[in-house]
Amino acid sequence: MNDIRLPKELSDRLDMASAVLEQARSVKVRVISHYDADGISSAAVLSIMLRRLGLSFHVTMAQSLDARLLEGLNAENGKCFIFSDMGSGQLELLEKLQCDVIVLDHHRALGDSDRIIHINPSMFGSNGTTDVSGATTCFLLAQHIDEGNWDAAVPALAGAHGDMQHLGGYRGLNADIIQGSMKRGIIAERKALQLQGETLSDSMLNSPEPYFRGLTGKAEIFRDYAGGLGIDPDVKYSSYSEEDIRKVASALMMTLASNGCDYENVSQLLSTQYFQQKTGRSIAEIASLANACGRTGNYGLGLAMELSDGKAVEEASGHRLEYNKAVVSRLNELEEGIEEMNNIQFFRSDDPSLAGALCGLYMAFIGRKDRPTFSYSLAGEVYKVSGRGTKSLVAGGLDLAESLSSSASKFGGHGGGHVIASGATVPKEHLMDFLKSVDEITGRQIKGASARSQ
Repeated sequence: MNDIRLPKELSDRLDMASAVLEQARSVKVRVISHYDADGISSAAVLSIMLRRLGLSFHVTMAQSLDARLLEGLNAENGKCFIFSDMGSGQLELLEKLQCDVIVLDHHRALGDSDRIIHINPSMFGSNGTTDVSGATTCFLLAQHIDEGNWDAAVPALAGAHGDMQHLGGYRGLNADIIQGSMKRGIIAERKALQLQGETLSDSMLNSPEPYFRGLTGKAEIFRDYAGGLGIDPDVKYSSYSEEDIRKVASALMMTLASNGCDYENVSQLLSTQYFQQKTGRSIAEIASLANACGRTGNYGLGLAMELSDGKAVEEASGHRLEYNKAVVSRLNELEEGIEEMNNIQFFRSDDPSLAGALCGLYMAFIGRKDRPTFSYSLAGEVYKVSGRGTKSLVAGGLDLAESLSSSASKFGGHGGGHVIASGATVPKEHLMDFLKSVDEITGRQIKGASARSQ
């Protein structure tokens, strides 16, 4: 692993996981992964690794780890379990499993375990928000086991992209994987428009990312806008001249900037992208398809797509179009404004599968940038809450993992994640109390950081 620099403590844990898998030939390995783009990508990396090892395995995607899920897993005697893109916050629950357990995660760890092989680079100097994702953590194990697993770098990087770790350029362990993959001819880089779809019409009418307030999903307004550019919006990007690319990029970047978007999101519009040499597909495209599959419950399809199943790629594209239309429609509504407290802004999402995406997109492209955004969705007797911030807010003291975890625990719920993106589950009767607590903690975080800097 000369291309990837690892501290000895982390390398030792990879050795332990390798030894466990070497002894797992008589059992079925169970992979439990998160259901978003990073989680599906994590499962793809592990599938490549386990197939190459010749092991029998079964993959399950889960929205969260809870006691009910663990009860079902515990009934599967004689198994080896791998939890990917989840687990660092539920180690006590996982210790109840009566078998070998490997956790591959990048979220904030709530302690450690002597019984579980707990592999989380954020415990050893890496930033789990910017430097390493769940999928790139899985890649560390895959590459540690077999040099031939460098082909798993493509889904690994798609996972990092899905967790928005490409913004501002890949860093840390992600950057090491980028460099190693380019050196081996697995991926190539080039500057390109960061837009979904083949034409400007596709991008502006059917894609929520980037989202252009006042334009996205609004056909008549967009046609007038496109006419002012002197560009045929139905011509494929592949036929654009360099002048066309500059003209479109300049206009769209000005639109994002005028909407108050952070420099990072504005500059990303025309930036270095990475493409799989074998298929020509971009890492961004793979991440986008995986995200749509995860959010629409088509987990197996997303996994097959990441493993380069041609039919799955085509079918995933159809699901993404429907998913995108639903997101764009709701974002159009949210342009009218959402609720606020002193330090946070929030809205209801009637579709839980869209809540996290809506929250992140609203924060990045529509809402106020001086306070974090939260969305909440009713799921039975609880509310699922998603929270998103910005790097500027984090630099100013924001820690969503702390505020959501602390607030949820007050009311019989649970929460956690990253400082910039986190989630929680709270009993439905305590939603407003929970949000008031998050508002108070957020205020203290920002004011405390401001006072310390003076």
